[in-house]
Amino acid sequence: MKNVKLAELVISLESGGRPKGGAIEEIDGAIPSIGAEHLNNDGGFNLKNIKYIPKKYFKELSTGIIKTEDILIVKDGATTGKTSFVSSGFPFTEAAVNEHVFILKLDKQLANPQFVFQFLRSKVGRKQILNDFRGATVGGISKRFVEIVQVPLPPLSEQIQIAEILT
Repeated sequence: MKNVKLAELVISLESGGRPKGGAIEEIDGAIPSIGAEHLNNDGGFNLKNIKYIPKKYFKELSTGIIKTEDILIVKDGATTGKTSFVSSGFPFTEAAVNEHVFILKLDKQLANPQFVFQFLRSKVGRKQILNDFRGATVGGISKRFVEIVQVPLPPLSEQIQIAEILT
């Protein structure tokens, strides 16, 4: 098994945003906007008090759109480094992250997303993520964290087996 920089496994690292004036309450056709408060400690989601963005704004987004097997990471504030995994059971067919959350999209030829997620939410993984923590009042991590984190990477077939055991 070798250690690999997370950056070598990532095809996209992006964040989202909100329209001017911020998110809105739920209205017909609005799209969920997932923020740091929606990632829970178990690697899933707390979907109470969801904010929404207008469908028109969502359709214009080029980044921050959530897809199955994405890894979401809180990038600033008190819960910096908290991670959640977007499984096939995620309840929204369309959703986006706000500016406080990173989306990690991995090269599935190199790494199993569930395996990498399990590593990132481990004590060792989270500690490595937080090695990029900067700032005092509202500190956070930058996109540089993918250059710092070293993922222990067995062959893909073993990653899949390990992920199945841990899930």
